[in-house]
Amino acid sequence: MAALRIALIGEGRNDYGGPDGFGDWKEGAAQPFIRKFASDAEIKPIRKQDRDLKGIGLPLKNFPKLGFHASVIRPYFAKIWELKGEIDLLIIFKDLDKEGSGKASKDQALKSFERAATEFEEAFKFLKDRFQIPAIAMIPMRMLENWLLSDENAFEIAFGSKPANPKLPYQPEFVWGDEQDRDSEHPKNFIRQVLQQYGQDKTTDNFILIAKASDIATMRKACPHSFAPFADRMKNFAEQRS
Repeated sequence: MAALRIALIGEGRNDYGGPDGFGDWKEGAAQPFIRKFASDAEIKPIRKQDRDLKGIGLPLKNFPKLGFHASVIRPYFAKIWELKGEIDLLIIFKDLDKEGSGKASKDQALKSFERAATEFEEAFKFLKDRFQIPAIAMIPMRMLENWLLSDENAFEIAFGSKPANPKLPYQPEFVWGDEQDRDSEHPKNFIRQVLQQYGQDKTTDNFILIAKASDIATMRKACPHSFAPFADRMKNFAEQRS
């Protein structure tokens, strides 16, 4: 069977990547997670310059009203339409730290996550019906760093030992704090603190190492509300194709 062709929409260099300065695309940590379910996947990033707010040339009318989170897809409708027939799956990576989930309690974070997941599913029905393109949301409860804090064995594989000072959090998908306080448990600060014990910094390359070494079963257990649903959808899609 031919390799799975995936188009990926993301937000930044650490998740779906960015230009490397030589005209090529340097992948982020989202791609290694995706390839755990489709090892030979050809993953094409949809770049920010591909956004088209007017949808010029798009032969569709009556676009659905998209929710706060799912509205990230709207500027890419024209590009997605252009890719029709060239991709097997669309994946959208979306952090939730900008609203609700970011500064909320655990219960509020769950509500924000569930709202975002519902919004994306409604948008994906439109893509499936009108574009004939299936889509899967890749949504950490807070942000990418929360997922990267899920598997202590991944750090041992990548850097030689399990984290000890600090250890990884018990419920990594809910870790949160004041980003401006470097000693807080904000995911960006927490992973920086973890990496410092290895003499490392929170770079995209290190995030990729952790993602590649992370175990799916361990991540599902550590992040049952956010990673597990993504894993289930990816597994089901891959099985249906085989």
